Amino acid sequence: MNTSPVNTAAVDAPPVGSPRRSVAIVLSNYNHGRYLPTSLAAICGQSRPADQIIVVDDGSSDDSVAVIDSFATRHPQVEFLQNPHNMGLQASIRRVLPLVRAEYIVWAASDDKLLPDFLERSMAVLERHPQAGLCFSELGVIQGDSDRIDHFADIPAISHIFNLSDLPEYMTPAQVLARMQRAYLPISSNTVVVRRDALAAMGWYPQDLEWHSDSFAYTSVALRHGACVIGDTLALIRANEASYSAAGMRDEVRQTRVLKALTNRLRLSAYRDIRRAFRKAPSNMSPWGTLMLRILLRQPQDWDLFFPYLFWKMREYRRGHGLSWGRTLNHMWRRGNRAVALRLTMRLANRVGLTLVPGPAAAAPEVQSLRAERDALLRRIERLTEEHSATAEELERLRAALPAGDRNAAAGGAR
Repeated sequence: MNTSPVNTAAVDAPPVGSPRRSVAIVLSNYNHGRYLPTSLAAICGQSRPADQIIVVDDGSSDDSVAVIDSFATRHPQVEFLQNPHNMGLQASIRRVLPLVRAEYIVWAASDDKLLPDFLERSMAVLERHPQAGLCFSELGVIQGDSDRIDHFADIPAISHIFNLSDLPEYMTPAQVLARMQRAYLPISSNTVVVRRDALAAMGWYPQDLEWHSDSFAYTSVALRHGACVIGDTLALIRANEASYSAAGMRDEVRQTRVLKALTNRLRLSAYRDIRRAFRKAPSNMSPWGTLMLRILLRQPQDWDLFFPYLFWKMREYRRGHGLSWGRTLNHMWRRGNRAVALRLTMRLANRVGLTLVPGPAAAAPEVQSLRAERDALLRRIERLTEEHSATAEELERLRAALPAGDRNAAAGGAR
């Protein structure tokens, strides 16, 4: 995180004559009455006031309605909507979006917090770069109900991911993709101010992607229109194990359904460019972990995503452990072989209606055939991995043999 003192009034002021753009903050709430006084006070107390504020309560049973009512009474710009019962976040989104009149949108969570200059600084850079699809800033995390705030940009092991201070104020789509190829680009949804027309062109927040709908939409907008970046923390997200997204991602059945919907969407012709970007920059799949790897492996039509993501996971493992490619393969093979073998064997057994039991029955010819099929697939993955690692090592040797100037030119051409 950039902590050096700056004159934000001078740095963030839009050019003279730059048009003032309108921005709306939308907040959806369900039973977060204890957090609403903080989140609503932050929204209503922005140094650059929002042009529109919409709060929708999704059938809360706590004191949320009374808290929102009190803010709406004191702040006339707050538009308060109540769902007749708990309809879910996606239903609230569909209800609210048609009511947004502003050019830019902030989708806020009721347990998060915007810092006082969030809108002022975000809108200033967007007004300087109207071609950008969105603006985002560095991630800051409130740990539960405590006062502890973690800035991931300050943690050495992951600062290369979360520290945004070295990025330009506006990144073109090509620059966004190049940064994603180096490391995961954390476009934290709670920090985003997105251009309404760019979001609409993406189909808003895809309903079937549930808790990943916002991050997928914002990543896609950034890839198509570029993004403004602020290397400071302007908004705080609360780490809450009971939250909608955290609960959904913990449930492997539901998370699998959502990730399969995401892979289905990436097959649509309207998302061909986004799929190509994910293939070139597999880091975009890293928040979905090894579960996404397993899903892609089971879907041969998605192997164009599976193998780049697998190689990227290996590269990150190698980087994190300081290993050579050979030792990386050896480590991952030893760690993953048993788990992969068990999953493949059980999957193949279920496909032909077998029940695997320990003991002599496991030596049945059918099971031996399943094991042979499993081992063939594992050998194929190992062979492809070895070919990739050999190519990478040969490329490094060739680069090292070049003079410094030619080496830089080769690196630029490779990108």
